[in-house]
Order: sequence, then C-alpha cells, then structure tokens
Amino acid sequence: MYISQKVAFIPPSPGGMISNARGTRAGRKRRCRERNFDVIPTKNRVVLTMERHEESKRRRGTSVFSRVTSVFVVVLLTLLCLGVTIPGNVAEAALVVVPTNVLQLSLYQTAQLRFSSNIFVGDPPIRTGDTFYFVEKNNNHDPICNAAGSGNPENKFTVTASNGMGLLGFSTIVVKSSVFTVGSAYLICYITQGEAYLTWFSRGDVSSPIMVWPSVYNHYDMQPQFAFGGLELVNLTISEQAQAGRPINQGLGGAYTIFLIPCMGSGANCGGTDNLPELCASQPPESILLSNLRGVLTMSVTGSFTVPYVPSPNGYAICVPYCHDASVGCGTSVEMSYTVVTTDTSTPVIKFGEANPKSYSVTPAEPQARVLSEMQLNGRGLTDRDEVRVIRSESTCGSPAAPLLTNLRITRFEAISDTLVKVTFIAPELITQQMRGIVCYRHADSILWSPVKKNPASPMDDFVIDILQPTSFTVVPERPSTGESITLFFVGTGLDASADEVFLTTLLDCNALMPDSPKFPCKLSGGNQPQCVALIDPPLNQGLTLHVCYRKGGQASYARINGIVVTASRNPIYSLRPYPLYAGQKGTLTFYGRGLSLRDSINFVVSGSTCGEGGAVNTFFIANGVELDAGTTYQYDVVGSGKQCLQICYRIADSTTWSIASPRTITLVVPTCEAKNLYVSTFNLRYTSSITPISAKETVTLTFVPPPPSLHIALKLVRMDDKCVVSFCKIGTVTTTACELEQNADDFTSELTDNKANMMAGAATTSYILCALSYGKNYIPVLPSGQGETSVAFAFETVAANPTLQGHTPQQWRVAFALLQTTFGGHDLHSTTDSVLAVLGDALLSTTPLVCPPATALPSTALLSTFIPDPSTTTATVAYSGSHRRDAGDVVYFCYLWDSGNRITYTGSLTFAARLPSEMTATTPLPDGFRAGVPITLNFTSNTIALQPERDELFFYRFKLSYASSSNCYCGVECPAEALVSYPNIPLTPGALPTEVLWKNPLGLDNYNYDAVYVVCYNAYGAGSPSYMGRLSVGMAQPTVYTADSAGGIYRVGSPITVTAIQRCTGAGCSQLSTENDMRLIPAEKQCYQVDGSTVFANVEFIGEATSDGTHYVQRLVVNQDGNYRVCYRLYNFYQELISSVAASPTPLTVSVADPISFTSIPASPSAGQFISVQLSCSQTLCTVCTTVRLVPG
Repeated sequence: MYISQKVAFIPPSPGGMISNARGTRAGRKRRCRERNFDVIPTKNRVVLTMERHEESKRRRGTSVFSRVTSVFVVVLLTLLCLGVTIPGNVAEAALVVVPTNVLQLSLYQTAQLRFSSNIFVGDPPIRTGDTFYFVEKNNNHDPICNAAGSGNPENKFTVTASNGMGLLGFSTIVVKSSVFTVGSAYLICYITQGEAYLTWFSRGDVSSPIMVWPSVYNHYDMQPQFAFGGLELVNLTISEQAQAGRPINQGLGGAYTIFLIPCMGSGANCGGTDNLPELCASQPPESILLSNLRGVLTMSVTGSFTVPYVPSPNGYAICVPYCHDASVGCGTSVEMSYTVVTTDTSTPVIKFGEANPKSYSVTPAEPQARVLSEMQLNGRGLTDRDEVRVIRSESTCGSPAAPLLTNLRITRFEAISDTLVKVTFIAPELITQQMRGIVCYRHADSILWSPVKKNPASPMDDFVIDILQPTSFTVVPERPSTGESITLFFVGTGLDASADEVFLTTLLDCNALMPDSPKFPCKLSGGNQPQCVALIDPPLNQGLTLHVCYRKGGQASYARINGIVVTASRNPIYSLRPYPLYAGQKGTLTFYGRGLSLRDSINFVVSGSTCGEGGAVNTFFIANGVELDAGTTYQYDVVGSGKQCLQICYRIADSTTWSIASPRTITLVVPTCEAKNLYVSTFNLRYTSSITPISAKETVTLTFVPPPPSLHIALKLVRMDDKCVVSFCKIGTVTTTACELEQNADDFTSELTDNKANMMAGAATTSYILCALSYGKNYIPVLPSGQGETSVAFAFETVAANPTLQGHTPQQWRVAFALLQTTFGGHDLHSTTDSVLAVLGDALLSTTPLVCPPATALPSTALLSTFIPDPSTTTATVAYSGSHRRDAGDVVYFCYLWDSGNRITYTGSLTFAARLPSEMTATTPLPDGFRAGVPITLNFTSNTIALQPERDELFFYRFKLSYASSSNCYCGVECPAEALVSYPNIPLTPGALPTEVLWKNPLGLDNYNYDAVYVVCYNAYGAGSPSYMGRLSVGMAQPTVYTADSAGGIYRVGSPITVTAIQRCTGAGCSQLSTENDMRLIPAEKQCYQVDGSTVFANVEFIGEATSDGTHYVQRLVVNQDGNYRVCYRLYNFYQELISSVAASPTPLTVSVADPISFTSIPASPSAGQFISVQLSCSQTLCTVCTTVRLVPG
C-alpha cells in the first residue's frame, strides 16, 4: 500500500519577509526526486509530496507519535530541499488543517483533523493544549476569529502536538448538532498562546471551508424485530443516507465492524446523540460487535450479532466505523471515524428483552452419566413446539454446524406452562471424564437459537455431565443363584449410604421400569463406603443378568452403574399338587434341584420375610419326606390353614445360605400374593343346617353357600376333631390329616346336588369333620356357616340317637299280616305330629349304612303307619297296614319323623317272613268268575309251618263292588266292622296234604242281588295277626231273584204256583234266560247243589212248559206236599238256589196244606156219563162260599 501525505506551505502574508531560496528551482526538484520527493508548484504555494512504502501491516499499529515524527522529518527535509528559510518576523500565520478520515463533516460523526504549521515562515508552532473552534463561513466575507473562543463550550476543541517541534498536531472532533448546522460551511479559529488564527481547510491545492452534511446512517432494520438476551444470529441492516459528494463508507471490514453500545449505566445517554460518536470511538467493553457483514461498500450493510445474555435494560445505540477512502489507512495511518445510526434527528435505541428462557436448573444439581435427569427452563411464551439442544463447548448455538454434545439423549420435552419447560435427559453411556456443553433453545415461532445459562454469572458451557458414581462394585457370593441373597460392595466418591438408594433389575433403563418389571431392592449401609444386601427372587426361576441401578441422595432418577450380576438358575424349585391348595387340604410338595437331600432345612415364612432370620410360621406344616431321585428330587406332604401367602426358604445341608424356592410353574391365585409364592386359599364353601345338635342316625340336609359351581363335588364325614384338620397328626402309624381319613362305614354323605347334600353321622357323642372333594383332588375340610374365612372350627359333635325302636308285635312279621305295631322311645315324641316312614331299601339314601331319606322327601312307603293316640312324649306306638304288598324277605326300614316333621332318624328294620298261609286258591264251577250262590272252594297252603284248621279262623270283609275301590281294608283295624262277614257253619277242613286247609261253601257267597268284593282274612293260630289273603270279586246271582204267585197269595198244596226267575245282571258276563234253562223246587232239607238233571221230586209237578223272554223265566207248577221248598235254577250245568225278591239271603218257599184238603166222590169210581157227587174237606173260609168245582182230565 502507498500512502500520500500532502503538506502545503503558505507564503508569507503581504508585508512579511520571505528568505531567498538557494539554487535554481529545477536543481532543487532534481535533488528532491533523488530522495523520493516531488515538488509541486502551486498558486502562491509550494506543495511537497512524499511517497513512502510501508514495510508491512504491522506498522499500522504505529503510534501517533511515530506518525507525527515521520511527518516532521518529511517537512524538515522538504524545507531543506527548497532552501526555505524560516522568517524572522511574521505578521499572519498560515496554518494548514486537513480532515484525515472524512471528506466533509457529517452530523454525529467523529473526524480527525491534522494541523500543520510552517514555523519557518513565522507560523506559530503547534503546541499540545492549543484550542480551536469552528466558525461558520459567511459567503460575503471571512468570519471573525476571536482568541477568547466561541463562547459555546461544545465548540471548543483541543489540539495535541505530534512532537516538540510544533510542526504538526492532531485533533479529533465530534460533529454535534449543538455546534454544527447541516448544510453550512465552516472555518477554524485556531487559538495558541493567546493569538487566534483563522484557518482554512486544504483540499489538495485548494483551500476551502468544510461542509457539514447530514448523518451518514439514518435507517436500520433488525430481524427479528424483537430479540432477547442470548439470541444468536440476529441480523441488523443499516442504510446510508444519500448525500451528494459523500463517498460510500469504506471503513467497514477487517477488524472494523458495526457494533452496539449500551445506553446509560456504563454506556451512553442514548437520548444525547451528540455524545454518542465519541463513545463509539472509545468502543466500550460492553459493546456488541456484528459479524459476517454483508453488503460492505454498498449503501446497505447487514451483519449478525448475539444479544448479550443480560442485555442493558436501557437499550443500545448503533455505532458504525467510517472512512471516506480506504486508501488513507483509517484506523492505521489515521484514526477511524465513528458515527451513529440516527432516525431524523434522534438516535434509535434497540432494546432487548431478558433471556428467554432466562435460566435453567437441573435435577440432580450435578447430573452424572446414565442418571436420568431433568432440566427446568424458565421463560415466557414457552410451548411444546419449542426445541432445546445441548452443543459442545467450543460451538455457538447460532451456528448451523454446531455439533451436539455426544452421549446425550433428550428423552422428553414438555411445556408445563408458558413459563416453564421440563426436559428429561440422560447420558446413556459411561464416561471417563466430565462432559461440558451449552444449552440452546429455539422458540417455535423463530428460526434463531439462543443459549440458556443457569445464571448470568455462569460460563456459557455450564451444562455439565459428571462421571457416574459409584464407579464399580463387587458381589458376594461370586456365583449366586436366583432365589439367594447377595451382597454388593460399592467403590466411588461422594457416596452416602444413608441418602443413596440402589436396586437391581434385568432392564437396561433404570427409569423405565413398569409396575411388573423385575426389581430387586438393595438396602444400603456403610456410610461413604456403602454396601447392600439384595434378595434376587424374581417370579421366574431361570438365571438372570442383572444391572445395578444407583441413585445418589437428592437425585430423582437412577443410573445404571458399570458392571453386571449374573445368577444361576434357582435351586431348588418345587411343584405343589393340588394347587391352589386350600386350608386343611393335604398337598404334595416336590422339590427339584442340585445337591438336595432329606437333611436339608425347609422353612415356611410370611411372604416378604428374610430367610434365615427366623419367623417360620406355625400355621403350615410339612411331613413324610421321601427321596424320589437322589440329590435332585424329594417329596413331602404339606397342610396348613387358609389365607396365607408363604415363602419357602430352603437351605441345603452343610450350607449357610438360605434360598427362596419358587414353583416350577408360576400360577397366580390371588392378586395380593405374588405368583412366585405359595398361597393357601380359603375354601369359601360353607354348609348350613337347621338342626342342632345333630343326633346319631339322623338324616341331615346340608345347604351349601355360596352355591358351588357346576362341578362334581363329593363329600365325606370323618371322625376327627379340629386339631388334625390344618396340621398333621399321627393316627396309628400314619402321619396324616383329618380329611385324608376314610369315612367310617356307619357314616354317610351324599353327592352335592343343587347346592344341597344329605349326611348321617352313625355314632353318638363323636366329633366329625365334613370334607369336600372336587374332580379327584384331595379332600378339603368345609367350615359350618358363620365361621370366618380363617377359622379352624371345622368340627361338630353328635348326640345320642332319637328316637330308638324299642319293640314290635307280633314278634315275627309276615307278609299280609294285618295287625303290626312298633314301639319307639326317646324324647320330644308327639303322636299327633310325628310320623313313621316304613320304607324299603330303595327309598333309603343308603343301605350301607342305613340312611333315611331327608325329612322333606316323600318316598314310597312299604307300609302305611298310624300312630296310636298317646299323650306321652317319651314313647309312641305305631300300627301298620299294607303288609300284603310285601314279599317274603322284604326288609322294612323305620324312619321316624319328629320335631313337627323337620327331623328324621333311622330307628331300625324288620324282615318279613313268608305269608301264613303262604297261598290261597279259589275255585268255582263257573268259567268266568265267581257269583253269588255258586259253590266256591278256598284252598289255603303253607310252605312254612302246618296250619291248624280246627283252630284257625277264616273271615271276610264284604263290600259292594261300587265301593270296593275306595276301601282300604286289609283285614286289620282299618276295616269297618259292619263289613265283616263270616260263615260259622262252613268250617275249615284239612286238605289232602298237611300243609293244606280247605274251606268249601257249596251254597256259594251270598251277595245275590249285587256285585261284591270279598276281602279274605285268615287267622292262623298263634301267629299274632290275621293274614290278608286277597280279594274275591263275586258277581250277583244269575238269575238274581225269583218271585212266586198263587191264587189268594197263599202257596198251598195242589194250588198252582207261578214261579218267575228274574235276571237283573246286565252287561258283559251276564247270560240271558231261556227255556233251555231249568227250574226245580226241592224240599228244604235238600240243597240245590245236590240236584242234577236226573233228580226228580214227585211231590212237585210242572204245569205246562216254562216260558222265557231272556230276562224272565216263568214256570207254573203245583206242589203236592206241604212244607218248605228251595227254588233251584240251572243256568249252567249245576243248580243254584235263588233268593226271593224280598230276601237278602236264601229263604225256602213255604207251601201250606191244601184247602180243600181232600174230597170224596160218589160213586167212588164213577163211570162215564155217571153223575158224580163231590164232597170237599176245606177251611171254613173257603167252604162258606159257593165255589165252582171243575173236573179236568188227570
């Protein structure tokens, strides 16, 4: 670069004295050129121009003193070359002033003025402390220059001499509106040593006043229009104000840039624009420098800047370095000019909001690697759409290429409100040295990022991730198994067992655990060298790879520290059958593992307890250990009470370590007991009974609540008390539980049907337990209603049976016996309300043992029972009927219903012997059944004992057929006495065999005029009861009755009698009468059954042939001998006696003597044609009247 400096020497004023120069002008010019000087002749002036090459850029920083010295040497050499002599007496000085960094003055701008004095021609030397002021140039004449100054303190400027020779001086002025007027021209009034000199500005070879132009910059634009503290890459554009003749600013570039200075405070009063250029020139340390200038050397320049994190609350003014010509070396050879951006006549103030977010905090305060941490940012207008990032320390938030902080992951961004944002972050990988970074934030409605600091005083990279503590740990035992306790010893700094927390998990993310995620707490102890014990007891049994999660005191999240814990599979594991296991139900517990034996220790503790610290429960028991496979498989019986969540603690013999055994197959029973534990369920089935106390032999109906599901459930009663229900007892040589006992053969339980079951306890004063079985699993004891779910009061105790069977008559009961009785004894017996069910075995609930049906049942009875009225409450007598329906060998069981029919007790049984007689057969000559008046034979046989016809009795109960169906007569007291019929004249006779007895009635039965049913009753001697032998249906007689008619209504010998047989039998089985039939009258001493077709009785003569219309058979006859006659009728092949229409039983027809009784004829043997005289012997009644006598052929 070449810099030209021009120094003008003004000739002395008229009247002044100027010394002659040495040599010719041409010679002087040559000598000067040889020294790199050019002598330029001008009007009334000589100007010396020196060209000097700067060696390097480093001389740009040469001090003002060096520059002044150089000028001084140049001036001195010039004077010597010209042979100029210094005048000895000067009347008017010729000082020269030149602006170094501006072409003309612009308002609100600093400008450097260079003063030079030709002391050799009498100009006053320039001294430090000289002053000057500006005077406005009048177009007509020069202004007045007054050594007293302008009177305006703002219009007073000081000069600084560049060296002690007085040749050169400089002054920097501020173009203030209080001094200068835009558009005016000004000269300088230079004051030194009390003298004032009017000085012009030199422009090359022209001297002229200096002009004042408007401010250089009068407009700016900032994007965004509002910025807040810390915001980066804010763009600021300033625009020059067009002014003719004013060069475009060439002062920007390199080290010079636009900048902002703070108002007030340590800055400027931005309301006083006149003072700002000087402050701009001082470049306050709080200034904001713009970077990345665009548009330099144009009318509009744009730069970017970062707003201070804590901006001045009063705002900022915009300062711009200015140079009219880059070639003059502004800022190096000459001072840089500074101006401010104005708007009209005021200074625009750029105000920034406070940082937004203005601060952040982290929790924990010193986050470490792998610690899930939280950052809270406080600000204004924050939303979920904003962004946050952390960059490396050496970067800036506004840089598009700013690298993110490595090993940092932001997991969640959440705007809690418009003033608070929460950010969750973590450094997922371990680090070996501290990480630092800068927090950057960008609002959703902006493209610019701004840094966020914890507080204004903290460094920009105040985001720190420390090395994770603890740094390592050791495990004891070194090779643990799942289910065991392990001890961890931690190594690190800043640890505190009283405040820190730790757990182990299979997950990599310590803070992403779900409620069901495996987590093993580890309680810390040991102060600043912490250690902890953790029980590794997951729901599963396989070996685990565990990560250690550590949280230091005050931290909100855990960190996964370096290292893992590896466990082998659980040893042992077990299976339990059945499962769920209920209270009192025997279970089979089988252990599977490594190195097991029957010498191992097994404890059952409450879930969550620590194995090996005692506390084994006394509500769950184990017994009967058996080795199934040496070293690996062992089996035990277990039982316990309900509602227990147990943990099985197992210690292998010769080992000091307890482990928790878990099931081979995980099954959750209740939500409150983890599936890995053993849960003893409560059996919620309850039974209720209205009967208390329960007596022996009593059938009790149990109702189960709640109604069990539709499963096959069997029940049993066992004779045991409560002590052996939920614990083991040694019964004989066997260690077992109550519900594993067999039900006694004398006890009974039915299946469960429609939530009901029946039971019978066979023993009195005995403790019983009711047990239930579902689908073949082990029996479960059932609690009575009213007992709590954890109750162990399972047992009930029976009392003596009530009532009991005390006797019966007869001693031996036989089939068809009519008179049977039993006697019962007990308490609370009432003949009026009690009843007895005499049933066969199929009506019982069981015959082994014998169990009556429930009291509410209505079984078919084998006998009909009737109580004999008796006021006693301790005895009762019952009669029975219906034994005819029994068979030999039938067993009848007596179930006594008492307590108003609500309770039923089995009292005993009786077996029926064979009928006595064993059998009855009836014969009659009729082919179609029995009829009255027809001979009948009853044959009684006995297969057991001999009958005694001479002592035995036969009787009947007769009922009209129409009433027989409603009759319930079986030869006992139930038969009405008026129906009793006996035939004492027809005895029982021995039969052909000793076992036979006959009853022959040739006259037949006597229900002549109606159909009847006969109940046949046989009372064997000594049997104690008549036997019902059956029933005979006997039709009415055919013909039914007869009528007799004779003259005078009196039946006499010799008098014709009309006998009419009448058939009243109608319907099927009834025969019509016809003349094929036959009627006979026989003497009463004879029986009709003795008559046959050849029998002729001479004293009865028929008159003519008989007639018949089907229902009547009429025969006229005459009887020759008085007496009683039976009317016999032959419908079939035998004769039977008829009854008269007025008789209920056969009554002979009485024939009186003849009336007249006799006659004689005269002659005694008359001849034909002979007159005969007849003499009658007759009764007075007959013979007192005249009667016609006729003789008829004989």
